[in-house]
Amino acid sequence: MRALVAALVLGLAVAPPADAKLRAKVHHKVKRKASRRWRHLAFVLAQAPAPAPAPPEAPAGASPSPTPTATPVATPKPPSLPAPSGRSVSVRSTEFAFTLSSQTVNAGSVTIQFDNSAAMDPHDLEVDDPGGHEVITFGRQPAGTVTSRTVTLGPGDHLLVCPILTHSDLGMKATLHVSG
Repeated sequence: MRALVAALVLGLAVAPPADAKLRAKVHHKVKRKASRRWRHLAFVLAQAPAPAPAPPEAPAGASPSPTPTATPVATPKPPSLPAPSGRSVSVRSTEFAFTLSSQTVNAGSVTIQFDNSAAMDPHDLEVDDPGGHEVITFGRQPAGTVTSRTVTLGPGDHLLVCPILTHSDLGMKATLHVSG
């Protein structure tokens, strides 16, 4: 009988007794044992040691010991966008947005800086010509990176997008006007 009660209290899989009286007796003992187990657990938790007391206060007239303070640390600032120029543009990515250092560049050889230093996730920069054809893609760039590429752009409005999943639908797109 004890083995059966112990097995049921511990949650072991055992077949219940076939006899109704014996089954009722076992059920009562299991319930009583489980109740005792919970009471014992509550008692043990109540006996747990209290948190450490606060340090004693200094006697009157004694000089107080200095309290340590946290020293503020400067957060690194992402690089600033370069000054606008007709031959270069910086595209800074953040979570689901592009910021251009200049909205317009001159046609011809243009240096595009893809600045992913302010982003928290990897992003990509794809430049499409006015006909919708891909001119260049930077590939997936990890957060915190800055990459530059030089490309030849013809006149017209070029679409800049992040082709990763739905990033462009979430706002990672911009238009760069290339004047001829």
